[in-house]
Amino acid sequence: MTEEGKNTFTIEYERGMIKEFEKRVLAEGGCKAFLPMGFVSFGETETVNYDCSGYQPIANVSFKSSKEMVDLLEKCVFSLVDSSGYLINPRKLDLNTGTVFYSNSRKEVKLAYVPKCEPSEKVTQALKELICHMEGNVREKEMADYLRATASFIEYSNGSLYDVAGYLGELRQEIHACG
Repeated sequence: MTEEGKNTFTIEYERGMIKEFEKRVLAEGGCKAFLPMGFVSFGETETVNYDCSGYQPIANVSFKSSKEMVDLLEKCVFSLVDSSGYLINPRKLDLNTGTVFYSNSRKEVKLAYVPKCEPSEKVTQALKELICHMEGNVREKEMADYLRATASFIEYSNGSLYDVAGYLGELRQEIHACG
């Protein structure tokens, strides 16, 4: 989605894919879970500019440890919870390694609000899609195993984002105990 070293990227959408109240929240920076955005409309097209200064897509992140990867996933979960507090439906988000951004210096996650044409059936399904994208970026077997286990938990638990956060907390404890 972005080239390494770039501070902004632009995407064009069909008018109406992002609701007016969502644009207002996103443009004003009300929800800290998202990258700052600017909107320009022309005819039936809307151009969105994202400011990713200080962040990089997680596709460019090399995880040093399983703990770091699980922490990042947990931050994604809480970003999704935060977004719903601003009436932004997290099921509409296209979550992948190019739309989730990480700041190594701040240890912070920001999402690029990229709407899907068809919302996910459940918000946890969108998170599972992100995990599947992440699996292609990890090289260590342990990290891939944790990602697969998390995807399986999401698939079979039918739980909420809070359940997923609890599961990730348990994984973090397991990683810490195993040293």
